[in-house]
Amino acid sequence: MRRAVVAMLMLGCAREPNPADLWPLPATTRSPGPKGTKGIYLVFERLGLPVGRIEAPSYQGLPPAAAIWLLEDVAPVRRLAASRLAAHVAAGGTLVALARPLSAVLRETGAVKHGVKWGSGQVKSSAGNLLGSVDWALLEGMGAPARVYATTERGDPVVASWRSGRGRVVLLGAPSLLRNQRLAPQGAVLLVRLALDLAPGPHLFDEFHAGYASAGSIWDLLRAAPYRFGLLQGAIALAVGLLALGVRRLPAEAPDAIRRRSTEEHVEAVARLWRRAGDAGLALQAILGAAADRARRRLGGAASATAFSTWVARARPERASHADDLWRRCQDLAQGRPTSAQACRAAAELVSLEREVLRA
Repeated sequence: MRRAVVAMLMLGCAREPNPADLWPLPATTRSPGPKGTKGIYLVFERLGLPVGRIEAPSYQGLPPAAAIWLLEDVAPVRRLAASRLAAHVAAGGTLVALARPLSAVLRETGAVKHGVKWGSGQVKSSAGNLLGSVDWALLEGMGAPARVYATTERGDPVVASWRSGRGRVVLLGAPSLLRNQRLAPQGAVLLVRLALDLAPGPHLFDEFHAGYASAGSIWDLLRAAPYRFGLLQGAIALAVGLLALGVRRLPAEAPDAIRRRSTEEHVEAVARLWRRAGDAGLALQAILGAAADRARRRLGGAASATAFSTWVARARPERASHADDLWRRCQDLAQGRPTSAQACRAAAELVSLEREVLRA
């Protein structure tokens, strides 16, 4: 009898989540619509960067090197959240945010007096590429930035980073460049360059302040969640399981191990992006990062900027000088704007040396 009642409740209350609900949501990494930011999340994921989402206003316990991306200010950053974000930055973390939420966090640091200035006009990248005419916001009184990624027509930094404590803050002063409709190709190149500078991550996108709980309560968060009906169905299914008290009939099976991406897959993932943008250095930089990660694992996981050269020196001391010289040449090439042929030759030489050492 109890099972029949629960089944009737499921039929009357639960329904499939509507995919169309995701389309118009602004600035969320779950929305494929023109105003969403799912595109940049997928680009980072295809590049092999560790990505994730923050869905509650809690920033304690995050990895010290985590970069928090706050792409919307629909839900204001309250003082408690701002103080926790400021503590994360002071401890060595990174905050990438729009002007208004970034200003709220900077007020908690008490390090600088600043103001927010809004405007509109042409924005271009530090490489001189025109990104389009957009609305922008600047932080005045911040002093000279550590690095500039995009400027207004007058040269004011609209996408730039500053040191703060042991960490850094990054202003995303042109929000429309983050949206799916304005992402490709130059917008994606700009944000990927920024993400690679902030590596190793992880890169965590703040979904809470993207508007899921504008009033700040957990009930607003659940009510606005795109998978709310799926959560309801899961709760009902759990209730059915508890009522039925069924016995497991099949043994538990461990999930398949996550397959690591290969170098060839990294190249394929970024090929279309840097081919359209004319920047082969992106692919080479991704290959260098993958080679460094593999070398660190072979050395026992110790973090080092020269992990690849150190690994070669231990395995093949006679090739240490060549490995060090090759690594420097590849890094210099990746920071410039190499041709596809130059990037391919450098990558092939690096992979060839790695395989030679592994065969020894």
